[in-house]
Amino acid sequence: MIEQQYLQSKLNYNPKTGEFIWLNPPKGHPDLKNKNAGSLSKCRNNNYYKVIQIDGMKYKSSYLAFIYMKGYVEKDVIDHINGITTDDRYDNLREATFKENCRNIHSYTKKSGLPLGVKKLSYGKYQARITIDGKCISLGVYNSETDAHNVYIERRRLEFGRYNCL
Repeated sequence: MIEQQYLQSKLNYNPKTGEFIWLNPPKGHPDLKNKNAGSLSKCRNNNYYKVIQIDGMKYKSSYLAFIYMKGYVEKDVIDHINGITTDDRYDNLREATFKENCRNIHSYTKKSGLPLGVKKLSYGKYQARITIDGKCISLGVYNSETDAHNVYIERRRLEFGRYNCL
């Protein structure tokens, strides 16, 4: 883990914009002084994150923002509240466990075209369901996909609390 004092000697962080500026750039790159630090890097989940390399080690800039501001990170990951993985404003970042971070999945398009948490049954009705800790739980069967989705949303809010993004 990089130390807060050392990080602050290398970079300046603006918590309102989420940008890092080089104060003391890497050896051989004096031209980077007072320039934006970092580059975009694609991760395993196909999301892009800003990454900054310091002394040969690559760090996500969201992680560095937490170290810069607090001096430590207690949990597994840094979660982007709005789901935009390149938005490293301090107000948009929070510590999370891996499980909590997975719960902050923003809506996506399913192949079926149905909303999240809804399955169309063979006889024309709609089932609301949610997965919690690896278990798929049925929330009932409804006449419309809207009704099923609304039940799913309410249960999601109850189960996932502040990590619910819907």
